[in-house]
Amino acid sequence: MSSPGQTPGLSQTQSVHKLAGHQAQISKAQNVTEVLTKLEPLLAGQGDARGQRWQLCLEGKGIRRSFYFKGFKKAWNFMDAVAQECKARNHHPEWWNAYNHIFIQWTTHRPEGLSINDVEMAAWCDEQARAHEERMDVEPEPLKIFGFVET
Repeated sequence: MSSPGQTPGLSQTQSVHKLAGHQAQISKAQNVTEVLTKLEPLLAGQGDARGQRWQLCLEGKGIRRSFYFKGFKKAWNFMDAVAQECKARNHHPEWWNAYNHIFIQWTTHRPEGLSINDVEMAAWCDEQARAHEERMDVEPEPLKIFGFVET
């Protein structure tokens, strides 16, 4: 039951939930059910010939994924579409690019944890990847750029 002044269904503290064999840490003031409902299919990798797409990271406080495109121009066009949506939603990822390989990581820093913005933007990225002809025939490999190594 909610206390006076609290919205029913919203987490008042960061909450931890077991999902896909890992613990997802949901940010404060989030509708936990909504976040988990939208997060689950992202972690299941529905429709991905390579298997799982998004993975929990940052001790369950974020999600990450690699994307591959036919060449740099298609990768850049995808990044531009994502950047425009980020500006519109005022929510931005951590990301790296090496030619046709893009690595995106979504997390919310304040309050810390996964938020509905993270999972909605991840799903939006999947839609845009399909629209920009993401390559599904490439075996994922760690991104090595600027001293960062994806694990």
